[in-house]
Amino acid sequence: MALDSEIRIRISIPKEIIDSDIPIIFCEGKTDGMHLSSALSYFKHRGEFIDLNIYFFQYRKNEQINNDRLLKVCENRNLHKRSNRIEIYLFDRDVPTINNKVSESPLLYKNWGKKIYSLLLPILPHRSFEEICIEQYYTDDEIKIKTKNGFRIYLSNEFDQKTGKHLNEAGVLYTHLPYLKNPFPRILDSGLIKHSNNQNIALPKIAFAKNFSNGTGDFKSISFEDFKIILEATSKILKEAITT
Repeated sequence: MALDSEIRIRISIPKEIIDSDIPIIFCEGKTDGMHLSSALSYFKHRGEFIDLNIYFFQYRKNEQINNDRLLKVCENRNLHKRSNRIEIYLFDRDVPTINNKVSESPLLYKNWGKKIYSLLLPILPHRSFEEICIEQYYTDDEIKIKTKNGFRIYLSNEFDQKTGKHLNEAGVLYTHLPYLKNPFPRILDSGLIKHSNNQNIALPKIAFAKNFSNGTGDFKSISFEDFKIILEATSKILKEAITT
């Protein structure tokens, strides 16, 4: 089925999900659902959120999705939605102009009608800034965990804003200098080269998410504790949606 024909985002949902009333979460990034699914499994293994059953939608490999496109879907979804299924559209906090459009103070979320909700990522206690994306629910040390081949995610505050040179790793250069001028750290998984090699040396976000999902190497030591506030906010929305 199509979410919205004008923006051409299409949904392919497994038959067992279509035939059920399981709520669906559509995330701003392709890997966000992978992190959240891993976090939910982590907590369920501990006996928490046992009754929280959600399908985290997985976009097609070539599907382009960002906050603007997801917002357009959310804004127009009640014109096309026919089912009574609960849908939640989850937005990062790194584009301040969108925040007020997808949440209503003092809540983190907004009810668009027809059991359609948008949810803004909750503020993190271990961050000194509010403009966060899903990867920043991990600590900086966890973000910088390396694969067995030595690849990792980088943060924008690891680089000199004027030259793009890494502050500690010799020969590592970030090529998109305007991106370094943000007042808060951003996740970098492309545009990084070493010793004039044009090949990206950073770990792509999809590989980063898979390593956490699979508990590969040092990635198996993380706890997902900070993801709990997202799941709590989701549970609150579901309770409201069921009773209205």
